[in-house]
Amino acid sequence: MDREDEVWRHDRHGIRSMSKLLMFVLLGLAAYLILRGMGRPKERTKQKRREAEKMVLCAHCGVHLPEGECLRSGEHCYCCEAHRVIGPIERRP
Repeated sequence: MDREDEVWRHDRHGIRSMSKLLMFVLLGLAAYLILRGMGRPKERTKQKRREAEKMVLCAHCGVHLPEGECLRSGEHCYCCEAHRVIGPIERRP
């Protein structure tokens, strides 16, 4: 057997060992990710659903916004301070 055949035979065993090592590392990583995901509760079950907030109309520009975010002036709701200062505009039906 010459030197070149001996190097090739040794290299072949090295490739097999590396492929086995890589396979075990990938299997370990997959098992870790699966087990880690099973231990965590789902995102949806953790969060409570918020109640829907009533939407109101800006008396000046007509944009819809949640009632909690509007600026009130008397009976009118506004989306911003500038529209509150300007006041309501008449709308055609």
